[in-house]
Amino acid sequence: MACAVSVIVAETAGPARPAKPSAPIARSTSVTRQFIIQSPDRAFRQQLATRAEEIKASVLQTLRLRDEWRIPVTVFARETPAGSSGPPPPGSLRLIDAAGQLRIQVEIERRSAATPEAFDRDLARALLFEIACRDAAPAGGARAVALPGGWLVDGTLALAEMRVGSIPSYLFDGLLRAGQTDPARFIRANPAPSDSAAVTLQRAVGAALVQALLDRPEGGGGIIAALRAGVDAPGSDPMDHLFSGFPSLNHSPAVLAKAWAVQAGRFAAQQESGVLGIADTRAAIAEALAFEKPGPEGLRRLGISDVAELEKGGGRKAYVRQAQAALDSLAGRAHPLWEPVIDRYRVLIADLERGRTRDLARGIADAAAADAARAVTADEIDDYLNWMEANAPGASSGVFDGYLRASAANQAPASTPRDNAVTRYLDTIEREFR
Repeated sequence: MACAVSVIVAETAGPARPAKPSAPIARSTSVTRQFIIQSPDRAFRQQLATRAEEIKASVLQTLRLRDEWRIPVTVFARETPAGSSGPPPPGSLRLIDAAGQLRIQVEIERRSAATPEAFDRDLARALLFEIACRDAAPAGGARAVALPGGWLVDGTLALAEMRVGSIPSYLFDGLLRAGQTDPARFIRANPAPSDSAAVTLQRAVGAALVQALLDRPEGGGGIIAALRAGVDAPGSDPMDHLFSGFPSLNHSPAVLAKAWAVQAGRFAAQQESGVLGIADTRAAIAEALAFEKPGPEGLRRLGISDVAELEKGGGRKAYVRQAQAALDSLAGRAHPLWEPVIDRYRVLIADLERGRTRDLARGIADAAAADAARAVTADEIDDYLNWMEANAPGASSGVFDGYLRASAANQAPASTPRDNAVTRYLDTIEREFR
């Protein structure tokens, strides 16, 4: 489950030494108080704190986990060295034992924050590392610990973005056609972020693998168990950690490979057709209208009807922006029967943006009724088609045989040319105008 290695740094009190006076490092704390951002620039700190909470909400929602953090994460944004070019290096990640209190420290270059992929990757890795270390005892000295594998970090982020088609279907299709159906080598690999091709491939493999694991009986709890199995075993085989978290795989790479291939095939087929099924469309609408709002007690899942809660702390603008983007993306992929429902919700979101909430409750009820009516209609159509299939006769009844023979005879070319007054007249006209 893990490849890279970090070190627990024990901070101990030593002999008192004269300290040089220095200005305190400016810091900002995120809404859930898990992230502490250190930077001289106040606006930059607030931007990173907001983005960190958004990444956290996305990761937890994707892995179907609750917000139960215990270890704070400190993000230190250092200035980019002069003359630096190319993509920013990955951030350094350390688990620090400060007088028996654990904390995770992420150190990034400031330009990483301007590269969403780099910052999201560093934060997602830190979040998964925090989940793995929650039950870790204080170090009592320095020791090596393993970091979450790149396939899990990239796969989780890619899966969170799948609804906007961030991964083209040809990648899944190409992997399957090439016979690359064994995810073990991707689990053991850890490509450098500068190798864009390898990272793109890892994102596709990881997205299908994470979804396949979430669909196992262990679900998100299995991912937690696998993370914790690997954190104190740096250098060991990450496949062993994965199997310890997912007993239903029976320690069989073949079972894992089959589960991955099935999920990759689903992603390829879904994106190739470009149209979601009924169940996926309804689930996507519900997801588009949901909003994870951070608060002192953790993330709260809100919806379009929670106007009063959305108004607090400026949440309404963030909700409107997120819902509009999600519905716009869904409009071209939704089942055709649900296009009017999506249009209703888009109108409601636009009204919410303008502060027109007087008729919001009635509009939500009308949209929900339209959704339910279409679901009933779809079920009736499905039941009728199933009945037709079950009761279809095994052979032709012969009732329409006469019609079919007459139709075939009319469509067949005449064996001999016709010779009558009409055909002779047409032949004469044709000769005259040649």
